[in-house]
Amino acid sequence: MNPAGPSEPKEPSKEGTSPRSEPEIIPPDKNSVPGDGTARFSMRSERVYVWRPGLFTCILAILLIGSALAVALAIILGLAVISLPVIAAVIVVLVVGRLLRNWYL
Repeated sequence: MNPAGPSEPKEPSKEGTSPRSEPEIIPPDKNSVPGDGTARFSMRSERVYVWRPGLFTCILAILLIGSALAVALAIILGLAVISLPVIAAVIVVLVVGRLLRNWYL
């Protein structure tokens, strides 16, 4: 138990510890130029203009979203129309192969 009390931390043991030193803070060189390898940071703020969309903007946005959805639907339906005959052909080939296998074996 710590004789000093529970609120005070224990002192670390002095055995086997290296002395702690403060890190050296080196100020920047006064003759440094940008691009010489030293890091520099700058904070810039840019103005963002936001306005309330009007009727034309809303109609244009709805038309753009609708046309993108129509293109996506056309692609999906096109893939389905192309894939159905391919799947049917694969099934026919498998069935015919199975019948021929049974016939010759």
